[in-house]
Amino acid sequence: MNFTDRETDWSRSQTIDGTAIASAGALILLGSLLNERFALLVGVGLLLLAFVDQRRLRRHPAGIGSWLRPIAFTVAGIALLVFDPDSTGSGGVVVGAALMVVGLASLWRAVRSRSNRSENVVGALVAFALATLVLLFPSTSLRGVSASIGLVLFGIGFALIAMTLSGRIGEDGRPWQAFVLWIRERQYSPTERRELVDTLYFVGDDASARLTRFATLLLLAAIIATFGVAADNVAVVVGAMLISPITAPIMGISAGILLGLRRRTLLALLTLLGGGVGVVALAALIGAIIPSFTLERNNLVSTFASPTLIDLAVALAAGAAGGFATARRDVSNSLPGVAVSLTLVPALATAGLLFQTGAFAFGVGALLDFVTNAVAIVLAAAAAFVLTGFAPLRRIEESGQSVRFGLGIAILVVVLVTIPLAWSVEQIIERNDLTTGVEVATREWLGEDSGYEVLDVSLLTDAVEVRLAGTGDLPEVNGLSSQVDETAGRQVDLVVKVIEQKTLVPGQTAEAAPAVREATPA
Repeated sequence: MNFTDRETDWSRSQTIDGTAIASAGALILLGSLLNERFALLVGVGLLLLAFVDQRRLRRHPAGIGSWLRPIAFTVAGIALLVFDPDSTGSGGVVVGAALMVVGLASLWRAVRSRSNRSENVVGALVAFALATLVLLFPSTSLRGVSASIGLVLFGIGFALIAMTLSGRIGEDGRPWQAFVLWIRERQYSPTERRELVDTLYFVGDDASARLTRFATLLLLAAIIATFGVAADNVAVVVGAMLISPITAPIMGISAGILLGLRRRTLLALLTLLGGGVGVVALAALIGAIIPSFTLERNNLVSTFASPTLIDLAVALAAGAAGGFATARRDVSNSLPGVAVSLTLVPALATAGLLFQTGAFAFGVGALLDFVTNAVAIVLAAAAAFVLTGFAPLRRIEESGQSVRFGLGIAILVVVLVTIPLAWSVEQIIERNDLTTGVEVATREWLGEDSGYEVLDVSLLTDAVEVRLAGTGDLPEVNGLSSQVDETAGRQVDLVVKVIEQKTLVPGQTAEAAPAVREATPA
């Protein structure tokens, strides 16, 4: 790479590129936050990216396949600006199609050129995964994907500007190389790195004592978490999160992948799996001996057994914070906050309780929550280790194949778990829309002068239940059933429960308690 201090047309050109990339990232990020301006902001951002790509291709001419990406950005940007689609329907199709073409362009470059082949293959896989997610679940994933892309672009653009102005990136430099140079300047000394690595694994003379402490704390955390979930007590579960040491082997897996420490990575993985199986088994045993234990109407069970994309986002942020706090001793006091953000042991305890009661489907959901947290931490902590300089780029390059394999597996698992998480969010949105629609339809059916009010609307296994309370006559239930079917866009089994209210005054007695009757459509 050539380094220069000269103020040339090239330096101004690189600064323009960096400004355009950072601006595109900011617009896409803002568009993901402002739903009503999504098409305008994201469309302009895509056109800016197309502008940068075509400038780069004019400076460094390449094959026709290299023009796929700027063409995709241009077409998608114009489509968003002209047709102004919403961010949950056709907007997802436009963005998803653009990401798919970007993936094809990266794959083309990987096939045609040996240089940066691994980088292009990874880029293609990520683009394909994001495109699939956006196309399948536009209403739940598009804004999150857009926000993530926007943040990455803003960071790359800012780094390119900083490195160009400081004269630390040469004429053949590309945006990604600005990040590489910035990271290279943030390296640990070999002694510091060795000391930190030794704390992440149960090796050395004190390995047995450290492993015993780990097992003891994990055992206590599992007991506390199990009783906390069983009692539906959030405070108790938080206590279990605070004392749980299970994030230690996850950080070891992340560091081991980056540093090419295969044996230690395997050791950390076995520690995590063994600890996880132990927590599930212990929770199932406790569930079998707790008297009159039931999981019905347990809010914590519902939370841990039904993870969503929000859980994935929290795990990524907490994993990055945990990696940063692990690599930087001066902020290690933040680790308890990271522990509270992660639902590792509570999710395992919930899975054990659910398996013991025979609710295997929900137990698998709780295990999915654990896997989501663990894999997200591995990826996010790896990024933090690289950015802090704990994982030197030279070491990563030397262990390139094993690093790509390990991170590739982690990325694949994240993509795979994202699909059921997005589906779960879709189901939640669908249920909320249905209950809200049924409540509105019920109020319209009752009319303004009705003596009844809607207490609640709930979804049963195979029907929708509406509970009413009041006095007087009710309209025909068939009319409500028709309105509900129209609102849902399909036939819905409806159950209406009516509580007839009575007014008592001193000295009077009621012949019977308020009558509860059930009305169903004919």
